This record gives sequence, C-alpha cells and structure tokens, in this order.
Amino acid sequence: MRCWHSPGKDRPNAGAKGVTAFIVEPKKYPGFTAKPINTLGLSKAFRTAALYFDDFVVPVENRLGEEGEGFKIIMRALQSGRVVVAAKALGIALGCFLTTRVRYANERVVRGKPIGPSFR
Repeated sequence: MRCWHSPGKDRPNAGAKGVTAFIVEPKKYPGFTAKPINTLGLSKAFRTAALYFDDFVVPVENRLGEEGEGFKIIMRALQSGRVVVAAKALGIALGCFLTTRVRYANERVVRGKPIGPSFR
C-alpha cells in the first residue's frame, strides 16, 4: 500500500509540519469512502482500509490539535500500537515454535521409543 500527503500549495516543503490530524464523520459529510484491505489472516482487531476523500470537506472544529501538529499526534497514537503488534508477533512465533517442537518430540524415536510421548 502506498500512502502520501500533500501539504498544499502554500507550504510545499513543510514535511512533518504540513500534516494536520482531524476527525472524519462520514455520515455527516459526503465524499468519504473506506475500502477494506485483506490482512491475510492477521487479527480482526486491527482493521485496515484504504481511505478515499473525494471532495470531502473537514470543518475546522474536527481538527485534532493545532494545524501542523498531526505528525506528533499520529506518532503518539502509534506508540502503544507498536507494543501490541510486537507482542502479537512474539506470541505467534512462540506458538509456531512450540507446535513444531512438540510435533518433533512426538515423532522422534530413540531406541524404539518416542522421546516426547508426554508432550501434547
């Protein structure tokens, strides 16, 4: 997925200071569309979508923070999300490792006996 931001004609080199965060109210204002992106079996708790703003107007009262502070707001929001994603990845890896280890222990035979008959 490719995302980009256009800071506007008045501030073409604004970089991170050219990002402003806002609340979208799709039922209140027309022009917003969200199309789900398949996350290939990852948790349904993290819904991912492509967002389209076609002639969509955001009133100034829906702005979060001040103009140009959006990047800081986004980074703060992502901070806790990163910990959750890392914990999920570690859990998945650990589950895969344990499943493989138990299967191997139950299939491996030494002196005519499986080395791990008590593993489940």
